[in-house]
Amino acid sequence: MKKTLLILIVAVLFSATAAAQNVVKASGIGTTKRDATYAAQRLAVEQGLGTLIDSESLTQNFMLVEDKILSKARGYVKSYTVISEKQEVDGTWTVTIEAVVAQGDLKNDLNALGILREKMGNPRILVLYDPTVSNSLDSPNNPVVAEAYDGIIEYLTDKEFPVVSKRIADQFTLRKFSSSEEIYKESVGFGLNNQAEYILVFNVKSEPQKKTSVFYRGRVMISAKLINTSTAQIIAADNFKVTGTDKDAQEFAMKKGGRKGGAAIGKFISQKLIKRWESETVSGRAVALELLNVPDFSMLIEFKSKLQSADGVKNLIQRNSTKNSVEYEVTFVGDIGRLKESIYKIFESMYVTIAPPTSGGDRVTVDFSKNPEDVEEEELWDDNPQLESSPIEGD
Repeated sequence: MKKTLLILIVAVLFSATAAAQNVVKASGIGTTKRDATYAAQRLAVEQGLGTLIDSESLTQNFMLVEDKILSKARGYVKSYTVISEKQEVDGTWTVTIEAVVAQGDLKNDLNALGILREKMGNPRILVLYDPTVSNSLDSPNNPVVAEAYDGIIEYLTDKEFPVVSKRIADQFTLRKFSSSEEIYKESVGFGLNNQAEYILVFNVKSEPQKKTSVFYRGRVMISAKLINTSTAQIIAADNFKVTGTDKDAQEFAMKKGGRKGGAAIGKFISQKLIKRWESETVSGRAVALELLNVPDFSMLIEFKSKLQSADGVKNLIQRNSTKNSVEYEVTFVGDIGRLKESIYKIFESMYVTIAPPTSGGDRVTVDFSKNPEDVEEEELWDDNPQLESSPIEGD
C-alpha cells in the first residue's frame, strides 16, 4: 500500500513538473559557437511563447516582450542538450539544441506584462458587498468588511486589473436589498450601466477566537462570486477562512483577518480570469450580439453569411428572436472593438445604414431604430471609455 502511494505521489509530482515545462528543439546561428547556442536558447523561448500567446498579440507587443522576456531568454531555459553543432564555410556556427523551457515562469512574466488582459479589452471589475447572507456582517461600512474590500482591491490593482471606483460601487452597496437573489439580479444591470464586464459580489462573516498568551485572534469567513455581466452567469465562486492576529486588541485582529481574506479572494479571482482568458484567446469567447428593431429579417441571411467569414469569428448561433429582434451567440477571438467594426462594415457593404454598434461586457447591440445622425460623434470602435480607475479613492 505504501509503495503504491509513493508511486502515485511521484507520478503526480512528475505531471505537475511536466506541465510547468516544455521541451523544444531550436537552432541558432552566431559568429561563435557560444553566440549560436545563445541564439538557439532564445528561439526555444520564442517557441515557448508561441504556446501562450497568439502571433498577432506577439507582433503587436514585440518591443515589450523583447525588453522584458527575450532579453533574458536564458533564464527560462532550465537545461539543454546540444544535438548538433557545425561551423559553416563563412565561419559562422549553427547549433541545434533540445531545451527544457520553464513555461510556468514564462507564463507568469507574460501575464505580468498585461498583454493577455489588453487583448481581452482590459475588462473592468465592479466589487460589491452582499450583507443579506444569514449571520454576515450587515454593512459595507463595517471595519472588517472595509478591510476585506481593500484587500480585494489592493490585490487586483497590484496585478493591474481595472476596477470600477468605490464611489460608483457605493451607489449600489448602500441601497437596501432583501436577499442575495435581489442583489444578483440588480447588480448585473448596474454593472452593465457602469461598463463593468465582471461583478465580484462578496460576503463576510466573523467570529472572535480564544486569545493565546500573546495574541488576540479573530476568524473571518469570506465568500465571493464572479458574475459575467453580459450573460448574467456565475463563472467562479469560492470561500476562504482566515485568522487574523494582533497583540494589542481583538478589533485589530479581526480587521487583519478581513484584509487577508480579501487578498485571498483577489488572488483566486485573478487566477480564474487569467485561466479563462488564456482559453478564450485560443478557442474564442462567447459574445452576445443583439439586433433590435430589425426592419427586414430577410437581410439577416446575407448578414449571417458575411459575419461567419469575418476575421476572428469562429462560430455563430442564433439564440433568441422576437417579431422585431434577434440575438446571436458569436464565438469570437479578439477584442470587441474589432467585432463591432466588422459588424458595421458588413451592414455598410449591404447598403444598410446603422448607428455604430454599442457594447457592454461581452454583449454587442445594433439598434436599427437609432438614427446615425443623432449619435454623438465619437470613436466608433472605442471599447475602453474613461472610467474612474482609482478603486479606493475617497475612503
